[in-house]
Amino acid sequence: MTTELIPREEPGRELDTLRRRLSQAAHALSRPSRLTLLSYALCAPLVLLLGACFLLPLLYVLHTGLHNPVVGSAWPEFVRALQADHANPPGEVVFRTLARELQQQRTDEAYKRTLKPFSQQEPELWRLLQHIADTLPPESFASAKAWFIGADPAWAEADTWKMIRRIAAPYTTHNVVNALDVGLTPEGTLRVKPVERRSYSLVIRDTVITGLWVTLIALLIGYPLAYRIVTMPRTPARVVLNVMLVLLWTAVLVKAYAWIALLDRNGVVNGFLLAIGVSEQPLALRPSRLVLIVTMTYALLPFMVLPVYQNMRRVSIDQLRAAVSLGASPPRAVFTAYVPATTPGIAAGCLLVFALSIGYYTLPALVAGPAETTISMLMVEFALTIANNGMAATMASIVLVFSAGLYLLYARVFAPIRGEIARPGALRVESK
Repeated sequence: MTTELIPREEPGRELDTLRRRLSQAAHALSRPSRLTLLSYALCAPLVLLLGACFLLPLLYVLHTGLHNPVVGSAWPEFVRALQADHANPPGEVVFRTLARELQQQRTDEAYKRTLKPFSQQEPELWRLLQHIADTLPPESFASAKAWFIGADPAWAEADTWKMIRRIAAPYTTHNVVNALDVGLTPEGTLRVKPVERRSYSLVIRDTVITGLWVTLIALLIGYPLAYRIVTMPRTPARVVLNVMLVLLWTAVLVKAYAWIALLDRNGVVNGFLLAIGVSEQPLALRPSRLVLIVTMTYALLPFMVLPVYQNMRRVSIDQLRAAVSLGASPPRAVFTAYVPATTPGIAAGCLLVFALSIGYYTLPALVAGPAETTISMLMVEFALTIANNGMAATMASIVLVFSAGLYLLYARVFAPIRGEIARPGALRVESK
């Protein structure tokens, strides 16, 4: 029997060969494969589309709410001189520059647009500028500062120039504090407006309360409905789901006018009440907060039912039977064995319904009208009627902050719960 001997490398050479092979393997793992590069290339159009159509508009909205270009673009020399002189009141150069800007624009239509931020934020300062512009002599004078202070002593006060600096700044928080009905002192500190002067904060409060009521009612109706769909036979369950999808796909205008036809003074409900003799004259059923909550719940109910239903499909109904067999009462079995397992679906449905309800425009505008103003109606009024894009962007940013905050809460609180529930044996029910 012949034994063939395989030559072995020296120990030092074997170590070098092993190192070289490990280095080649690490380099191959770190280098992206063609399949990985292809997947990145296929995802690039989607990323660009999301950035161009979603992220950039959101950033633009946030920027518009804080940007204040009116004074800086109309009086650029005055703003530059004001930024260079930090004294209150400033020196002769700032007064002379302001006089020159007023002389050039006081007969122009742009002059009114320039003074608009002053009239919105500080009416007294706006009247002071109007008075100076009307009495400003056409000829030059030896000392502009002395003339301004002689025309009105307010020009010598530090608070006047603090307010001018704040309004003339390229970025301002005026829209934010105005939307929250919080005023600013000349020093820039916050002061809460009296109750009789609050308007926008009350609209925000009422919109949030309406959204909470809509979410609660949708949950109370949607959770049992989703459970009934899960426990139904397949054919009836498909029918109910198709009805939900039809309700979801129906245009908002169709839903709105259907409720108007029902609740109008000459609508179906009033006609029925008059026919059976319950009332002698038509009732004013709308506009009212109750009708707004009912119609929004009707429109947003599918957004509660579908996430809860999808979550319930992954939860075995045997958990309820096991809890009852261990001695728990049926209500206790539901709240200790079944509801915790469906918490992620409840959270997702509540997040969807609440976020959509505080930003709903068409249904509240048509069914409730101006009597029940919402944040979205304020946005449209600022953007299209008043032409105040800064306030419109600020109202949109408030809705965005609410939605983002709710999502972060969901991701922070309910995602760990979902992972814990998915772990085998995580749910336990104590017997009596």
